[in-house]
Amino acid sequence: MKKVALLFIFLLCILMGGYAQKISKCGLMSVSVPNGWQAQNSDIGALGKMLMLMDADRPSYIYVLTEYHAEVEDLDYAMMSLVRSNQAAFYKGAVWGKTEKTKLAGYDALKMDYSNIIFGEKHLCTVYCVINGSTTDVLLFMRKEGKPNIFATTLKTIKIAKDALPKKKVSARQELRNFHDEMAKNAVFGRDLGDGVKLNNLDVSDTEDVVIYEFGIQGIEDGNLISSEEKEAYAQRLRPGILNVLKNLRRNFKIVGRCIDEGYDVKVIIQDKKKKEVCVLRYKNAEL
Repeated sequence: MKKVALLFIFLLCILMGGYAQKISKCGLMSVSVPNGWQAQNSDIGALGKMLMLMDADRPSYIYVLTEYHAEVEDLDYAMMSLVRSNQAAFYKGAVWGKTEKTKLAGYDALKMDYSNIIFGEKHLCTVYCVINGSTTDVLLFMRKEGKPNIFATTLKTIKIAKDALPKKKVSARQELRNFHDEMAKNAVFGRDLGDGVKLNNLDVSDTEDVVIYEFGIQGIEDGNLISSEEKEAYAQRLRPGILNVLKNLRRNFKIVGRCIDEGYDVKVIIQDKKKKEVCVLRYKNAEL
């Protein structure tokens, strides 16, 4: 009789997944993991919230859920800006795979597999990007190479509540200044925008309705070696291409779009590789 009882308990454990589960939350997201897993929440200020889950002190599995308070319209841009260009240890130096469209918790999502060296060991990783109203969610699942893939089981427990919370209204200038401060605090600036252009800064004028960008052109080693005439000619050649960059950033940085809608102009400071000013481009609101 005792053996039958033990067998019943064993079978019950298998049916229940082999362990008790707990629900961990990150903003509007939730996920179930085994009871013994460690959870660490991080408040990343105006940029959002982060939750890291690990199975042990020297983990075989690491999950990172991040809710960015950044409204974007394009999942490809979210994957590029929040994952590929991210300088955090989980992403830096990664060998990227291909992206594919999928569904996650009922939402349209973009998925990508990649590998990276984490804590000195190779990890196989899967990352998802989801747009949820005024937030953008990034869900990252990592496992040591050679460990069983349990991601599919975890994905079934993912829930994402619809973003329907009222937002506190502040002026466009203050909202952009807050966004700038959080980006600077979290070392977001310096990311690659493509074609050798880096976003060194995004700010707003204190005295004028002007959004201010600083773009670093990596192909210019030292702007001091360029004459004033050459700088002016270079600025004119650069102007159409930078305008296209500005239009893309307007679509993906909602606060910039708000500023433009409210009549702001844009000033672009072009810098060399050492962040020294080369030239300045100005765009009237009607051009944007």
